[in-house]
Amino acid sequence: MLPRFIAFLTLVGIVLSMPIEEQDDDEEEGLRIVCPEDGVNPCFATGHETFGIINEGDIIETIKKAMDGDDEERNALIDKERLWDKGVVPYIYHQQFSARDKARIEAAMTIIEKNTCIKFKQYEKGNSEQALVFITRLRGCRATVGYKLSRKRHNLNLHPLGCLGRSGTIIHEMLHVLGLKHEHARPDRDNYVAIMWKNIKDGHQKNFVKGSDKEFTTFDIPYNYKSVMHYPAVSFSKNGEPTILPLDPTVDISILGQRKEVTKLDLEKINRMYKCKKHL
Repeated sequence: MLPRFIAFLTLVGIVLSMPIEEQDDDEEEGLRIVCPEDGVNPCFATGHETFGIINEGDIIETIKKAMDGDDEERNALIDKERLWDKGVVPYIYHQQFSARDKARIEAAMTIIEKNTCIKFKQYEKGNSEQALVFITRLRGCRATVGYKLSRKRHNLNLHPLGCLGRSGTIIHEMLHVLGLKHEHARPDRDNYVAIMWKNIKDGHQKNFVKGSDKEFTTFDIPYNYKSVMHYPAVSFSKNGEPTILPLDPTVDISILGQRKEVTKLDLEKINRMYKCKKHL
């Protein structure tokens, strides 16, 4: 019995360590990688994926569970295994993106790269990537949180009409990919904001559940009302009234959920999470 169990573990290890395959038709996800034979044009993704459970409005919690059965709620911030190795994030564009769309996305990548040790690496033919971020353009702005080897296809979905107009919106989703969840979900949030449960749409209360301090760390970063990761004050409101109110009366409610630009505290959190030498 023991030899069979060891053989099973070995097989699981082999499967989980296999790289992303090119020209791989996946019936569930419907995505495949195509690399032109000319050796000049970049590889691209084609087909369409099916998102799994969407939580907190834009977090893709489940795409595919590969033999591990792990709880997707486990927060990447405190689990080192949920960080991208050496801060390198390999990605590939869906073929539907225009050059202008790509320029906006890469401008956001550059902001992160200049202020952290994170590096975004475009997939090239023959790369032995074990996990890859597919940048797609279906409806909505959505992303998976953190790295997970068993989830070979990570997602960063940015529709041009609703997601590429402001760099803060793009960076918000990119920071999810790197491992950040929403600012209002911090375990210490009750010291800074009040959740107005009576104003939340039925069925959306779960979007306001705070994280456990056993799974989520703030890295000693002060609560950031201006965070690009914060919800707007009226998120998921059923009556137009605020669902999140600052406890500090001097805080302008309109700054909650700003997507104009990423803040220094947002970037500093990434630096501490990935142990970057840069500090802002």
